[in-house]
Amino acid sequence: IKDWSELATTLFIWDYNNNFSHRGTPFPDLTYDILAGNMKLFADSNVRGLFLQGNAGMGNNGEFDRVRWYLEAKLSWDPYMSEEEYYTHMKEFMEGFYGDGWENVYKALMLLHTGFEGQHIGVFDNPKERWMSTALSGCIDQIQAYMDTAKLASESKAQFEAVDCSQIQFDYIYLDIHFNKWYKSTDPELKQKSYDYSLALQNKFQKYDVNISDAYPPPE
Repeated sequence: IKDWSELATTLFIWDYNNNFSHRGTPFPDLTYDILAGNMKLFADSNVRGLFLQGNAGMGNNGEFDRVRWYLEAKLSWDPYMSEEEYYTHMKEFMEGFYGDGWENVYKALMLLHTGFEGQHIGVFDNPKERWMSTALSGCIDQIQAYMDTAKLASESKAQFEAVDCSQIQFDYIYLDIHFNKWYKSTDPELKQKSYDYSLALQNKFQKYDVNISDAYPPPE
């Protein structure tokens, strides 16, 4: 981008901000240094046309895509905003979108990014390689507790479903971490849990219209 900016006074960028291969998994790019840092780079590099694709399709991603869209819109107006301004915008949106439990959703989001700190996230990464689960294995229980608490604080169906949909990413990782242990267990209750949790997650994907991959459908 910097090299191109030395050759042209006007650049157009199409930037990908989600996992095209596996929607419903975390895409932790929402910290100030990443999302705002990218936008500042664009602004410094003669970028005047910008398309930010924060969703692989027209439905839900099952993660924090709505938060990302809002912040990207704000950054499009002001790519040089301060860190304080950035997180103020984030918190204001989350309070309006997630309702009374928003602070717990915010804690889950920040803990998610702590787990992935220092790792590069690609737009076609496959969670079946388990590195995503490894990154969150030490904090997934606390993240789930935050999201469950946020749902309990909901005062409307819309608030509950907003939190519930964003929790899909964590349900996905939680299941990946525990499924084999449950499924291979000699304890019939744990074995049944592997079926029940899988079915519950499948139902969530269908309820919120989250397709694993619109861009790359499975083979016939």
